[in-house]
Amino acid sequence: MTGIIIFLIIFLKKRKLKKKDSVKNKRRSTNTLTRRIQDVRESFFQPTTDNAFSLNSGWIAIDDYTPVLEDELEVKVGDPVFISSFYTDGWATGKNLRTGLSGQIAMTLLEAASDS
Repeated sequence: MTGIIIFLIIFLKKRKLKKKDSVKNKRRSTNTLTRRIQDVRESFFQPTTDNAFSLNSGWIAIDDYTPVLEDELEVKVGDPVFISSFYTDGWATGKNLRTGLSGQIAMTLLEAASDS
């Protein structure tokens, strides 16, 4: 009888340890996933000059755009735009040379001046 009790105590302790380990592993994997998501978000919104766009060429607005957010740049068709940095999400920081205002602009609204 005491042998069965000792066996049950050992069995239950091992089972309890396995549960603790699985909880630690779940926390660890959740933290790793959270860290990876944060790294992706941070790299996604970092300015880059290593892409298809060129900082050295001029840009011309090919469509009118009225800002939705206060940090966005308003442009009219034909406005010359100077781009100071590009983002990997397809947006850029630029200055409308007609108005002198600066802000964020979607690159789909612009084409390189040499292409026009």
